[in-house]
Amino acid sequence: GHMALMCKQALAMILHARAQELLGLVRKEIDEKHLRRYCTSGLVITGGGSLLHGIDTMAQAMFGMPVRIGKL
Repeated sequence: GHMALMCKQALAMILHARAQELLGLVRKEIDEKHLRRYCTSGLVITGGGSLLHGIDTMAQAMFGMPVRIGKL
């Protein structure tokens, strides 16, 4: 019911914040190590984090380049 919806919303907020934090750390590494020139086709997100709904859109906005989810 109502409590389950509140728990899902709280969890979504936490996951969103952690995803932004993690992508920010990745962006910092790419920038500090001058790796953008190697990202000519954009970025590919893999692993468990790639299963988060909207992670590709969030990453594309943060990195300012094409982002896709890797698939086997």
